[in-house]
Amino acid sequence: MDLNNFFAKMFGEITEFEEKTGKVTSYLLLIAVSAYTIVFSYITCLRHWSFYSAHLDLGAFEQAFWTTLHGMFFYDSMHGMSHFGIHNSPILVTFLPIYYLFPHSETLLIAKTILLAFAAIPLYYIGKHYLGGGGGLTISLVYLSYPALHGVNIFDFHEVAFVPIILFSAIYFLLTERTKYFIVLSLLCLLVKEDIPLVLFMLSLFALYTKRYQSSLEKYVLYGTLILYPLWLYLSLAVIIPYFSPDGYIHTERYVLDDGIASLIFPNIELKIIYLALLFAPLLLTPFLAPEFLILAGPTFAEILFQSPIVYRITTHYSAIFIPIIFTASILGIHRVVLNYSSCYPNMKRNFLCLLLITGVVSGLFCTPAPISPFTLYHTFSDNKAEWILNEHTQLLEEALTLIPADASVATQNNLAAHLSKRMELYLSYRPGVEYIFFDETTLHEKWLNYFDTFESFPREEYDLIFSNDGIWLFKLREA
Repeated sequence: MDLNNFFAKMFGEITEFEEKTGKVTSYLLLIAVSAYTIVFSYITCLRHWSFYSAHLDLGAFEQAFWTTLHGMFFYDSMHGMSHFGIHNSPILVTFLPIYYLFPHSETLLIAKTILLAFAAIPLYYIGKHYLGGGGGLTISLVYLSYPALHGVNIFDFHEVAFVPIILFSAIYFLLTERTKYFIVLSLLCLLVKEDIPLVLFMLSLFALYTKRYQSSLEKYVLYGTLILYPLWLYLSLAVIIPYFSPDGYIHTERYVLDDGIASLIFPNIELKIIYLALLFAPLLLTPFLAPEFLILAGPTFAEILFQSPIVYRITTHYSAIFIPIIFTASILGIHRVVLNYSSCYPNMKRNFLCLLLITGVVSGLFCTPAPISPFTLYHTFSDNKAEWILNEHTQLLEEALTLIPADASVATQNNLAAHLSKRMELYLSYRPGVEYIFFDETTLHEKWLNYFDTFESFPREEYDLIFSNDGIWLFKLREA
């Protein structure tokens, strides 16, 4: 199969020159994407096997899929309601057939990796459109080396993994003025999560302002999306989520708005500076060369930076929403510089791209939060060290797990719960009458793995100890 022609049919015709050279860049791209997929699929599974994954959020999503297939619509027992009472994510329904065929935690982790890795393909075509095949390949390799992408990838499973591949594709069609495809993909992206309308609204504004439409119908549809996106945001927060959640949108407590606009900058300013540096430094600050496009991420950036510190870290999934904007702005910025100065500096594009590739790869080696580089400095200033190994302790945890019946109710820690998701009753705190209590003292002190603060207060006289080894404790409710 001619892979270059296959992708050309997806993203547009190729020139005679690209016919000669495009096969090389296409195959190199697919090799890089495949290598990334294999490496990060293994890494994310290893993280799970070594009990560093968590119910928040791998286990919660798996339980939501499992309970849906067993008659409870995306039910999450920890919150006591459907996942749609936490986030409005209709796109998750499309994943149900895959989980039905392969009902395993690893299915979610590998699928997420594939979605993130294959987003490099539409990104390649954006780069190719403005910088040629070599430029497209370079920007895609920088993307695959990007520390923030690695952070998104290793942090369990999330619906925003759908965003990069959909949004890069939508942006490609927007920039090449195939607006109908942009609109269709934007509407698909709308189904990912309730806050996606922020970036989609800005993209539609950009399309209208730059007149990237081919007919009056497309123009009016774009104007219609400017009504649809805020309406969907309102319906999500005021109607759909409250329908499933008696307490409304539970994430409002994360927002720090006491000081107005100052809250965007001053609280945890050091963390915010580090976060922004890790986003833009690997791209040599080139997104700032196209401010008219980078500003499209403004509302989404504000939403992130107004929240609590857990959100503005590259080790979480939130960056996935604006990574497509940052990388596209980088391409447009480099293109602008090359156009303006190539007559004075004939080798500018080649030298610029070489420097960008070196910077991107070096950033990946020294800043990645994933355990893929012996040189990474990330964990010198992060408490969440990546020590994902299989040893005698993990074997004992697996042994204890076999003693818990599949239909039993369980109260356990955040990281242990990720291995117990295929059941209707799973809790991260003690509940009267819960049948099994399972905890590991070696990780009790790590709050991000734990979240279980009632081990000392549960009524031990009501339970029999059925497993105890190397700090691992499993209690079973005593029969009356």
